[in-house]
Amino acid sequence: MRKSIIGIIVLHVVMALDQISKLYMSKLYAAHGDITVFEYCNLIQLWNKGISFGLFSTLENGNTVFMVLSAVIIAILSYTKIKTKSMSRSCCLSVIVGGALGNLMDRLRFGAVYDFIDLHIGDWHWPAFNLADLTITCGVIVFLAMELRKRSQLNA
Repeated sequence: MRKSIIGIIVLHVVMALDQISKLYMSKLYAAHGDITVFEYCNLIQLWNKGISFGLFSTLENGNTVFMVLSAVIIAILSYTKIKTKSMSRSCCLSVIVGGALGNLMDRLRFGAVYDFIDLHIGDWHWPAFNLADLTITCGVIVFLAMELRKRSQLNA
């Protein structure tokens, strides 16, 4: 029970922080345009109609496809989260699902995902991303690291 409550709290905090950051950044962008944070980081406004890195952004009916795909992935991860007995795995999955829900909310409301973090070196730019993308990525990395560690301990 405790695991479920903590997982739900984590999920909602991640989703709320993502949405708040996007709202704040959209207002900041409206007032100031692109902002240089430091030499390798800008805050910009980019509406991503595709998936990670803007892939498939020109796909006809892509937003609908990506919303359905997101919903299916969220459902699978949520089911896995409910079934896991590990608090740390549950929290990782909650972070991932919270980020995915944040981006899904953008798709439902705006038809695209709001990205605003632009990392670059000179003229080379990493694809823009947002807090939800960051939480999804970190959650996946930590989850995979825990799984690899668990498997190596089982095989030792």
